[in-house]
Amino acid sequence: MRMHKRLRRHVEQCLGAESGSPPTLRRLLRRVEREYRRGDELRASLRHALGLLSGLLQSGREPRAAPAQPKAQPADTLFERSPFAALLCDGDRRVTSWNPAAEKLFGIPPADALGRELAMLVYPGNELDEARARTALRQALAAGDTQRLVVASGPAQAHEWTLAPLRDAVGAEIGTAGLVQERDATAERHALAWEAAGDVIWDWDLAADRLWLSPAWETFAGIARGGEGGPSEWLDRVHPDDRDAVNSALLAHLSGASPRFESEHRVRRADESFCWVLARGRATRDGAGKAVRLCGSMMDLAKPPPVADSIAPAAPSAADAVPRTDPDAPALDPVPIAAELPSDAEDLSRDASQPASPKDHTLGTDLHYALPRRQLRVEYLPVIALATGRIQGLEALLRWVHPTRGVIAPAQFMPFAEESGLIVPFGRWLLHEAARDFRRCVPFVDGLKLHVNLSPRELQEPGLVDDFEAVLAERGLSPQAVVLEIAESVLQDDQHGPRIAELHERGFGLSVDDFGIGACTLESLFRFPFDSLKIDRSLFGAAPQPQIIGSIVELARGATTQAIAEGVETAEQLAFLRELGCPAAQGFYLSPPVDAEGARALLARSDCLARTA
Repeated sequence: MRMHKRLRRHVEQCLGAESGSPPTLRRLLRRVEREYRRGDELRASLRHALGLLSGLLQSGREPRAAPAQPKAQPADTLFERSPFAALLCDGDRRVTSWNPAAEKLFGIPPADALGRELAMLVYPGNELDEARARTALRQALAAGDTQRLVVASGPAQAHEWTLAPLRDAVGAEIGTAGLVQERDATAERHALAWEAAGDVIWDWDLAADRLWLSPAWETFAGIARGGEGGPSEWLDRVHPDDRDAVNSALLAHLSGASPRFESEHRVRRADESFCWVLARGRATRDGAGKAVRLCGSMMDLAKPPPVADSIAPAAPSAADAVPRTDPDAPALDPVPIAAELPSDAEDLSRDASQPASPKDHTLGTDLHYALPRRQLRVEYLPVIALATGRIQGLEALLRWVHPTRGVIAPAQFMPFAEESGLIVPFGRWLLHEAARDFRRCVPFVDGLKLHVNLSPRELQEPGLVDDFEAVLAERGLSPQAVVLEIAESVLQDDQHGPRIAELHERGFGLSVDDFGIGACTLESLFRFPFDSLKIDRSLFGAAPQPQIIGSIVELARGATTQAIAEGVETAEQLAFLRELGCPAAQGFYLSPPVDAEGARALLARSDCLARTA
């Protein structure tokens, strides 16, 4: 770029033509010309040229020789080869220089970047908040403030900006310089999670034999510190009776014999009391497969799941006064199973605490995060033999504790889970949790069964049977201990026949759920040897239908299948079922759904469970 003709004419009018000027002035003018030619490449040179010319015009006489300026090549090289994205803007805050690192970071070539407004690069969106942020940035730069910003550029990425206004000798703004670097938001999120985790997070460096415990350990263990220490900080607090099991589980995982470490054991607090914990972790291995690091979490099993402040506290269950004890402990003293309830009380498995449609977009979006945010929990509804009053089975029920809406009834979110496919990971998670709890319940009652609902979408999953068997094997349970409940309506679809047959061949028990309200044919019903028929609760409404219920009971008895009545809520309904010879039932009148600890407490005194009136 050459000096503007009008500007050159003005210089010559003031100082004379270059041809007749003294040698010193001619050299100065040629120097100014060179600075102009380099102005496109480095703004500092252009600024220097303008400064020389300004001084020359103001003096009106031949200036003294200016001090030697440093060569521009090192600055050019630094700008071009910098690992940080660097840019220069003019007085209007539009990009004039854009280095290769900026091109790589933003994916914008220099030809497209030059002339872009700086604020639009920092906040490229069109949202109202971003428009306000662009205005605030312009005002801050105009005030001469250096700005340091961290701006999200993706789900797990952020850009860290440093922007400094450039001013001349008299303080006029002539441009802006900026540096940008990519910031790893993942590490920052991990650090925040470490600090804020409600459960204890632990990180064990096996090579150095050092263990780091998150700050939650201080509250959890009732001690004055967390932080770094030796493994003994945790392992020495394990109950003496549980140490062998913990060590065996650790060694099995570290040697590669088990896919992950998991242990339920007791840990001593500062007051010498013990609490039950669930510790889970997975090892990081080197190229040779040797475990070099073990990271995981520790959860207090006695602590209830977090719920929003707006959720009303649940009514106390029968297990509220029962402390967590060892599974091999003797049975507890018998107490009444449940307080007397109104006859119109609803079974919690069907309760609708919040009016919401499964098609509700917000509810559906929240449901996608329910499992990773640990908002799901499992409750157990006992199945009781009416002749003896003893528990013969536990039905695992999925519960969703929404952070603002409270407990969402299954009838409200299960249709969406089925439609979206979330029911598949939900089902795997429920079986995993229920199998863990059920393993601790088995010693109390011989032949106890775990009932788990199976949806049509789950039946379509190719690896369903193998996955279920793997979960049970990990918990030391056999398929014979599990009864899979399949809705009557599902039996009408022949596509599910081969999968149901496979489940039966592998040893799983089968039950027809909600029987009596569908159009299931006898042929489809008896195609597979079902272990039980669960009579739908609607048949016990305001106008009970003894003939239909009696026929179902006889039908089941003739097929060597047990009839189980669902939704027993009143003493009258219970007497009605006993009159018809129904062998088993479940419902709020007999026992409400309880958590794992409550289920163990009920089983410990199951010789006096069911009401007889």
